[in-house]
Amino acid sequence: MSLSTSGSIQGRPSGRCARNATRIWSACPLRRGPDTRRSVVVLDASALIEVLLHPSSQPYVESLVASRTMYAPELLDAEVLSRLVKEQKRGALTGERMGRAIARLLSAPVTRVPHGHLLHDAWQRSSALSAYDALYVALAAHLGVGLVTADRRLANAPKLGVPVTLISTN
Repeated sequence: MSLSTSGSIQGRPSGRCARNATRIWSACPLRRGPDTRRSVVVLDASALIEVLLHPSSQPYVESLVASRTMYAPELLDAEVLSRLVKEQKRGALTGERMGRAIARLLSAPVTRVPHGHLLHDAWQRSSALSAYDALYVALAAHLGVGLVTADRRLANAPKLGVPVTLISTN
């Protein structure tokens, strides 16, 4: 995957945190700076799926996330894999293309964050959202950053409490 995260290091975990994302909450505060909110985003599964299944959308998505540090709850991989398997079962994805998509998923420059500590917040946000979507929103709220999604329903949900960028390639 060629999504680039080069550029500003504001918003990246410092020191041992860069090596141990599982400790991000207790030991890895984000470096705060004037551009932190713009240089860090939470990327949801629908946005990553858009790149994996529709390579023509990749330049557009890259323009939205260029020079940004991207985070997602660790459920990202399972959620994306579920969609890829569904696409393969309906014949839209060959075995070869599936293998490439999984390789790109594994190499995506997204820090996966354990989400156990977000469950209460996600539960409180789940009245208008799925539990999965609520975890992405809870992570964005916890980090104080925006959410990038290709899910129009999520982007239009009321009272998310975080800025949302909708990826629309149509």
